[in-house]
Amino acid sequence: MLKLLSIIIPSYNMEAYLPRCLDSLVVGAEQMQWLDVMIVNDGSNDSTSAIAHTYEEKYPNSFRVIDKQNGHYGSCINAALKVAKGKYIRVLDADDYFDNKEFSRYLDALNGIDAEVVVTDFNQVDSQGNVFYKSVNMNLVHGQVVTIENNTVGLLMMHGLTYKTDLLRRINYKQTEGILYTDSEWSFIPLLDAKTICYFHFKVYQYMLGREGQSMSKELEQKKMSHRVTVLRNMFHAYLHNQGSPMKNNARMTLRNYIITIFMLVFVQERVDEQNLQLIKGFDEELKTSCPDLYNDVGEYYITVFGWKYRVIDRWRKNKLMNVTLLHQLIRLDNAYLAIRYKVKTLFRQRKS
Repeated sequence: MLKLLSIIIPSYNMEAYLPRCLDSLVVGAEQMQWLDVMIVNDGSNDSTSAIAHTYEEKYPNSFRVIDKQNGHYGSCINAALKVAKGKYIRVLDADDYFDNKEFSRYLDALNGIDAEVVVTDFNQVDSQGNVFYKSVNMNLVHGQVVTIENNTVGLLMMHGLTYKTDLLRRINYKQTEGILYTDSEWSFIPLLDAKTICYFHFKVYQYMLGREGQSMSKELEQKKMSHRVTVLRNMFHAYLHNQGSPMKNNARMTLRNYIITIFMLVFVQERVDEQNLQLIKGFDEELKTSCPDLYNDVGEYYITVFGWKYRVIDRWRKNKLMNVTLLHQLIRLDNAYLAIRYKVKTLFRQRKS
């Protein structure tokens, strides 16, 4: 039986979060029949597998468990892709969850369309579930399936992306195994071959930030910078080999932002790690040789500190980057100044009203 939606849930030592994640997917009886939820236990040494099997036993037609040896995030995606039964497929991290009501609305809408890419909104939440950021795609019309043309449809992230499973199989999509941050590949590479897209304004995905040990923590990002650069190279090479893609402009914008983010992660810290610096130097040389226009565009990026525009990457390329400790402190002071200014303006408006 062809299911409507496969959901991949990579899980490693997620016993504290997995029940909330799986509970958020339990919908009405008819919609449960549409679901193919794959909990991929990546060699956990806690009760992740036992919890997952409990849901498989309770909902045998909708939940299933893939127990495998540890191979990191990409291996979970690849293992599930081989056996996915859904017309569509998306990823849900085990420490995140869906808004159950929005998820149900999304399923009904998904059942009535045919597109290679489906985009939904998402929330960023803290550990108490408080929403502090809402991602809303303003460049697409709700419910309208459109042919992708060579224009910008907005920044697309894993948390808001659903793919047609046939698209991934047609391009023989495989995610890099053994490293972190490969969700960026998921939200970039398949889009280069997509031809149709549809957007729904449902805020389905609830993306939790601030968890201890999360792969987005600053300490881990510095330690695993080689993983970031590997993913960046994979994205860059896919971009170079898909110059005729209808999503080329969107991909260029996404890639530019990702390059800048990684460079700034190396620069704007209290102490520059020389090994990380050499990693981005190597990529920057490749970027200059293979894609000069993007190289120049990245160099135009600047930060504003107390109203002063400072082109960090361009200055670094010219060996004129200011002392990074000073730069780090200036940015912190500027952020504190902006926060105080915002509070004062808010207080003034409240008193005025």
